[in-house]
Amino acid sequence: MKKTAAILAAFVLLTGVFCGGGEKKPEAAPTAQTAAANVPAGYPAEAFAELTKAELDKYVKALPGVAAALKAAAYAPKASEQPDIVTDLGTTVEGMQPVAGVEKAITDAGSNWAEFRITTYKVLCTNAAMAMGLAEAMVGNMEGDEAEKAKAEIAKAKAVFDQAPKGNQALVMEYAEQLKSLDEIGAQ
Repeated sequence: MKKTAAILAAFVLLTGVFCGGGEKKPEAAPTAQTAAANVPAGYPAEAFAELTKAELDKYVKALPGVAAALKAAAYAPKASEQPDIVTDLGTTVEGMQPVAGVEKAITDAGSNWAEFRITTYKVLCTNAAMAMGLAEAMVGNMEGDEAEKAKAEIAKAKAVFDQAPKGNQALVMEYAEQLKSLDEIGAQ
């Protein structure tokens, strides 16, 4: 069970911007009240806000340096004891800050940790939202206790990540090439 769940969690976190999970019909954006009620503990409320080109332009300037610092430090995100895609994404982001060289890479690119952190959440939550359809398809025909646990974890994560504004998906796809460094985070 742990192996399948860990693989599934890693897949969702590291699918990057290349797996959209198929075409989705546009859904109404959650209301401010709904979104605020579903922001996971430790996530900034802005994790589910609109991304802008200005944010991504600043972010992709810092990302290669951050990825290099994380790689040099052999950064490996800590997975939760029980598979939890939402918690693990948050742990991945929050675990970056104390790594040597990360803050310097961010400030050298003209940003700061607070901005980088929020944009990382926006990008990763958007990636996860796009990957949920594919994750559902991967376990859709599976049977047994392990499959049911994986389906429940995906459903729980989908309810959170579907709060990412649908407009963010097109912007993340537009920046796909510049965001490739995200694929290296934790992939040591």
